[in-house]
Amino acid sequence: ESVEITRFVGFFLLIISNILWVISGEITRFIIIDSHFKKPFFLFCFKTSFLSIYFIKYVCKPSTIENMRAREEIDKLSVEGFELMSDTEDEQYQRTKIRFSSIKEIRRLPLREAVEAQFARRSYERPIECCIHRPSPYNLVLIFLLGPMWILCSLTYQSSMMDTNVTSLNIFPATSSLFLLIFSICLPYCHSKVSPLMGAMVLLNLLGVSLIFQSESCPTPSSLLSTASALSYAVYLISLSKFTSIYGNVDLNFLLGSVGLTVGLISLFLLPLLDWIDIEPLLPLPTLNMSMQIVGSAFFGSLLADRLFMEGTRLTSSLSSSLSLSISIPFSFLADFLIRNQHPSFIQMMGVIPIIISFIGVSFVEGKREKSRDDVESLSLIENEDL
Repeated sequence: ESVEITRFVGFFLLIISNILWVISGEITRFIIIDSHFKKPFFLFCFKTSFLSIYFIKYVCKPSTIENMRAREEIDKLSVEGFELMSDTEDEQYQRTKIRFSSIKEIRRLPLREAVEAQFARRSYERPIECCIHRPSPYNLVLIFLLGPMWILCSLTYQSSMMDTNVTSLNIFPATSSLFLLIFSICLPYCHSKVSPLMGAMVLLNLLGVSLIFQSESCPTPSSLLSTASALSYAVYLISLSKFTSIYGNVDLNFLLGSVGLTVGLISLFLLPLLDWIDIEPLLPLPTLNMSMQIVGSAFFGSLLADRLFMEGTRLTSSLSSSLSLSISIPFSFLADFLIRNQHPSFIQMMGVIPIIISFIGVSFVEGKREKSRDDVESLSLIENEDL
C-alpha cells in the first residue's frame, strides 16, 4: 500500500507541474507576443537564476548523499565461538577441564568501526590549516552532466515560444516519450526497462499527439527548437535514471541550485555578448509591471514546476514523467479557451482522449509491475527461510 501511495503522489505531482508550466507559459507568451518583449535569452536567464534559491537551502542544511553501494554493503562479523560444557543433567556436577590453546581468536570489527578505531589509536597530529576540498564524483556528475542537460531543455523550450502559442509549443515536447522508448530499447545499460504493454501506451500517446498536430500550424524554427527540447528531455531522463541506479536519489537542492548559479554567472557575460553581436538587444530593460510578470512566471515555472517535476520523476519513472509532458496539451486547450477565447476543434478533442488513456494506463502498468516484483521478492525470502 505504501508503494501505491508513493506512486499516486508522484503522478499527482507530475500533473500539478504540468498545470504550473502551462500557467508560466501563458505568462511568458503574454510577455513575448502581446507585450512585444522578444528576448528569450533574457527571460531564460532571469527565470532560471531563481533556482539558485535552492542552493541556499543546500548550503544551510546539506542533505546526506545516499549511495546505493554503501546501502547494499553488509558488515560481516566473525562468528562467535561457544563450547558445549554439558550435554545431560548427569554431567552437570562433573568437574570441567580448562584447556588453553596456542591459537587465539580474533574477532574482526566492521570496516567503518575498524577505521574509526584505528584513527582513535593514533597520536595527536596538528591539523593542516590549508585544506584542499576534492569534489565527489556525485557532485561532478550533477554539475557537468545533468545540469547542462537541464539548461539545454529549458533553453530550447523557452526559445521556441517566440512564434507560436502554448498549445502548439507543447505538442513537440510531448514526443519525448518516443525518443525515450527508442533509447530504452537500443541502450542495453538503460535502467528503465520498457515492456510491450508500455510501448503500446507510448504509441497510443503519440497517436493522440499526431491527431492534434494535424490541426496545428507551427513555424519551422519553433518546431525545430521544440523537437530539440523533446530530444533533450529524453536524454536528460535517461541520464537521470542511470545516475539514480548508481548513486541513489538525486539531491534536488544541489542540482537545481547549481543550475541557477551557473546560469546566473553565464548570463553576466552572455547577455552583453548577444547584444554586441546583434542577436538579442540588452536594452530596453523590462518595466516594473513586466518585471512582476516575469517574477510570477519564474515562480510558477521554475521554482515550483521544475521542483515538482523532479520529485514526481523520482517517485515514478522516467517514462511516466516523459508521458506526463503530453498532459500539458489539454491544459493548454483550457488555458487558450479561458484566456484567449480559442475553441479547440473536434479533432483536437479526440486527440486528447488517447493522451489521457495512455498516461493513466502507464500508471496502472507500473503499479502492477511493482506489486509483482514485491511478490517475487517475498516468495524468494520465504524459500530462503525454508532452506
